[in-house]
Amino acid sequence: VALVYGKEDPWIVPIWGFRAKRSLPEARYWQISPAGHCPHHEAPEVVNFLLEQWTAAIEAGNSASLDDLAPKTITFDSIHGEAARANSGFTLVENDGSPSSPSEYFDQLLYQLQVT
Repeated sequence: VALVYGKEDPWIVPIWGFRAKRSLPEARYWQISPAGHCPHHEAPEVVNFLLEQWTAAIEAGNSASLDDLAPKTITFDSIHGEAARANSGFTLVENDGSPSSPSEYFDQLLYQLQVT
């Protein structure tokens, strides 16, 4: 399973991505920034890159090859007819699902109390 999340999503806050990763610990979870609710529209180059790499790794049976995908900055290229812009690009970060904010720590604690 590959989880792709736009870090600036105004509707699905980061805690939901954290919960999805916690529910699927074997999944790969990448955050794209700047991207919001529709990263496949806002950052198609990055989503395509991720899907190509993830699909190739699954087909080869080598998920370890995905370990070096992030962190990475991917810039626009002229192949798609877009000129490179100063300070343009997307940051790709793989998130292991560890809490990174007080609300995520609290959510994890509640989850652990419900499980036990």
